[in-house]
Amino acid sequence: SPEDVRNEVRAACESIELSNSVSSDSSLNLAVDSAGNELSENTLQRASDVPMYAADAVLRRAASLQKTVDAQTLCARLNSAEADRLGVSSAGSVQVKQGDNIATLTLVIDDSIPDATLWIPSAVEGNERLGAAFGVVSIEGVGSEAAGSNA
Repeated sequence: SPEDVRNEVRAACESIELSNSVSSDSSLNLAVDSAGNELSENTLQRASDVPMYAADAVLRRAASLQKTVDAQTLCARLNSAEADRLGVSSAGSVQVKQGDNIATLTLVIDDSIPDATLWIPSAVEGNERLGAAFGVVSIEGVGSEAAGSNA
C-alpha cells in the first residue's frame, strides 16, 4: 500500500540530515567539463536564455516586435574584465568554438555578465551553428591570435 511505501522510505531516511554546506573533501572537479576533458584557464562557460520576443514563431515573425530594444540578435556578451583577460576587448567580432562547432559573432561588452561566462541568446537566427544552450566554449578575436582554447 502507499502507506507501507511511505513508512519504509521514512525509516530508510530517518538518519539523514539535510545540509547545504559544502565540505572541503568534495569530489567535484571544476577543472574538467562534462566529458572529462581538461579545461584551460581561458575556457568559458556558455550561458543562454530565450529572449522575450523569440519565444515562439508568432513573436519571431512580428516585425514590429523585432524592431524594439527588447528584441535580441545573435551576439556574444562578455564582461570587460574577461574581454581584457582574453585579449578580445578591442575586437568587434569573436570566433566562438563549442565542441566541433564554430561561429563568428559580434562581441558585446556587458558588465552584467558573470566572470568566466559567455552569454549567447538561444532561439534566435544563427544560434543553431553552435551547440547546446549551456556548455564549454572558447573564443578568439577575429583576425587575432587564439585567445581561448578548448581541448
